[in-house]
Formats: sequence, structure tokens, C-alpha cells
Amino acid sequence: RAKLIGDMLKVASRLSNITVSHFDHRDWKVIGLSQRTSRRRWLNLNDVLMHCNKRYIPLHIACVQVNVESLPSDFVSVETNKQLSAVDEQFVLHQSLDALVGIHGASLTQGVLLPDYSAILEILPWIPEKSYFGRGMWGEWTRTKIQPTPLGLIYHNTELQHFGYQLERDSVPLCQNVSNDVMHDFSSDQDHSAREKNETELDYCLTTVNGNSFRWDKRDFTVRLDMVDKFVDTVYHSRIH
Repeated sequence: RAKLIGDMLKVASRLSNITVSHFDHRDWKVIGLSQRTSRRRWLNLNDVLMHCNKRYIPLHIACVQVNVESLPSDFVSVETNKQLSAVDEQFVLHQSLDALVGIHGASLTQGVLLPDYSAILEILPWIPEKSYFGRGMWGEWTRTKIQPTPLGLIYHNTELQHFGYQLERDSVPLCQNVSNDVMHDFSSDQDHSAREKNETELDYCLTTVNGNSFRWDKRDFTVRLDMVDKFVDTVYHSRIH
């Protein structure tokens, strides 16, 4: 575990072009930012990593990328001098973290592997409210803060700190600069007679033109830097201030 944390800290400092005097893992807090290989990719993860580490490495808080889909890596156990299996490395990796940040979904179930009293930030995807397009949309339960999400139920009655932050429209890299005030003209559509005719240009662009890639369970996303700052400041307030 100490070797893995040391390796992660070295990568984080090198990518951020910051010199770290020592890598004693007991002095550090390591935050894992969960990435996926195919759908629901964190598009600006590298920017977030750079921002996080430049800001917090001087305070001995480091952000590292976590992608369980890419395991096993070439990490070799100190005790056995053998490469860890994907399952073993996944366990050691999460046991080496103090916090985990990721989009709502099954990948965050790995949070149960974190040490007691660790923090988990569940990023809740943007789902337009009923008033936004004048109708409800599939997946509204994924961004609820009124009741626990399915992941919240998993973390219930554990020693983990579970947070949920909602993404907004700017997290969706689709149909930028398309109006939600101008209505779409269906007169040129061959199937307009069988279609709902009361849609804005943005509604039409997101749900029809990009329907498959707009679904929350397939959609790639971006995260504002201040959202990560808010989480770090909340969890490690005493270390920062």
C-alpha cells in the first residue's frame, strides 16, 4: 500500500510539474478521481487533476486518476515480487485512497473498499427538470438530493462520508449555443405528423439528434473546477485553513 501511494504521488507531482520533498504516505491525503474508458467519460479530467494538484499538493493533498477498467497495471507487490491481479490491485488501490470522486453509476460501488471514515463524492448527472422542457425525463432519480440515490443506500450505515453534487447544463458537451427559447420547425421533417411538435431547438438537438449519446448513462461529462474545490475544502477544511 505504501509503495502504491508513493507511486501515485510521484505521478501526480510530475504531471503537475511540482517538486515534492518526500513521499511518506502517512502525511498525505489521496483523492481518487474515477475515470471510465468508454461511456460516461470524464472529459476534462486532466485539467481537474492539474488544477487540484497545483492547488493542494503543497498542503499534502494529491489527486490521482482511478480507472478500474484499465487494471491490471504493471504494479508489482513488494511482498511477493509478483504482479498483482486485477482484483487484488483494485482492492489495494481503493484501500490506498482517502476519498473517491466519480459520476453516479456502478463504478462508485468500489467505494465500499475505501478505509473507514473516507469520503465519497457522487457526481449527479444533469437531468433537465420538468419545467426545463415542459416534460419529465428518464433518469430523474440519479440526481435526487431529497432521498438517497441507489449508491447512497449502499453507503448507508457504513463509516463512509457520502456527498452528492449536482452537475448543471454546462456539464453536457452537446448542442452548445443551441437555444431553449426558439421552437424547432418540424415542417421539414418527414415524420413530423407522428412527432411531438412542441419542442425547442435545444430539446430537439439533445433528445432527437443526439438522443443515444444524451442519455445520462451513456453521456460524457465535464466538471467545473470549483466543484472539486468545494469538496476538498469541505472534507479537509482543517488542513486547508
